[in-house]
Amino acid sequence: METNLYEKPDQPTDGQDVLKALEHDAFYSEVRMPEIEEQVTDAQAKAFGDNLRDWLAERKLSQTFVGDKIGVTPGVISGIVRGTYKGDTKNIIAKLTSFMDTYDRRQRVEKGKGFVDTEIAKLVFTIIKQVQIFSDEDRAKIGVIIGDSGQSKSTCLKQYAKVHFSDSAYVELDDTMTSAAMFAAIAKALRIDDAGGLKVLTQRIVKHLAGREMVILLDEASGLNAHKLNQLRQIFSVRCKCPLLLAGNAHLKTTLNLSQERRGNECLDQFRSRILGMLDLDEIASNPGGGGLYTAEDIGRLYQYGGIRLTKEAIKKLRQICLTPETGRLGTCSVIISAMHKMSRIMDEGIITEDDIIKTIRKLGLFVKDRLPFLVDVETSEPQNSKAKTA
Repeated sequence: METNLYEKPDQPTDGQDVLKALEHDAFYSEVRMPEIEEQVTDAQAKAFGDNLRDWLAERKLSQTFVGDKIGVTPGVISGIVRGTYKGDTKNIIAKLTSFMDTYDRRQRVEKGKGFVDTEIAKLVFTIIKQVQIFSDEDRAKIGVIIGDSGQSKSTCLKQYAKVHFSDSAYVELDDTMTSAAMFAAIAKALRIDDAGGLKVLTQRIVKHLAGREMVILLDEASGLNAHKLNQLRQIFSVRCKCPLLLAGNAHLKTTLNLSQERRGNECLDQFRSRILGMLDLDEIASNPGGGGLYTAEDIGRLYQYGGIRLTKEAIKKLRQICLTPETGRLGTCSVIISAMHKMSRIMDEGIITEDDIIKTIRKLGLFVKDRLPFLVDVETSEPQNSKAKTA
């Protein structure tokens, strides 16, 4: 039975090719699946359990955490560790092996700091504070943050909630949520009972927040319709007297601007009357001569890590990605940089150039490459250059 947990991957043989580097990592297995035929013997179960115990201890992970990730109780994980589990051991070992591989693979991805206090973060924190300051016992205010994917809205909101854990609650919504599911998610974030129907949930939330200084941060709010927006206004702004902040993409802005004369939208006027301010990151980023959202200093602090330096031209290219709508902005930059950290040449030389970034985007076949001006312009001009040379 082979269960080597600690073998480290070699450097990719071709340090020039990002795809080969990623392929090398994808097929590297940190934890090998034990060679089991039909049934797991007691010796095999004990050996795997011992390895699992060491793996958990080395990574400081609990049995509850791992059990939640693979969909079993902590008791099952405990039984595997002790070699006393009486259920389908082979199936559980397979699930654990897959999870352990995936977990370790993610940990090997080079990452910068978990949070960087960028210009965007400053703007997001400012509007949250403004909503809190200008709310009073009679009228709690609402703030709105608009921005497409990759502008780090979620990162900023999570960081704010992490730092101000005693007077804020972060909730991630999704388009499939009913009103009851939405308020259940909010109740869970407030660490109160999240069971029951809509009426019970809202009553419980109002009782919990009565007289408290709390700001509710609702992320991924683009799918909220006029009816749900009005429910949020009634519960938090009117009854709880708690400031509310919504973050979403341009669809949320469109919803807020719908005509109240249209049936079902009559309540939007009341919601809009509570809005203190709207931070439109898309609008700020698209201003001619702008770019203050993504300064060279911010790009450097975000993506110069692990001993790797960016040239000035490389930083310019990353800023161009951040300034181009519908490209994933900072999210795409993170993918590009993480991929290059897999290349032995980059790691040896300690530098990323403009050419490295362009080649990596093309090699990875990123969907957004057709939206990037510095790639589209070059690719459309290449055939003309070839014709000119032929002539």
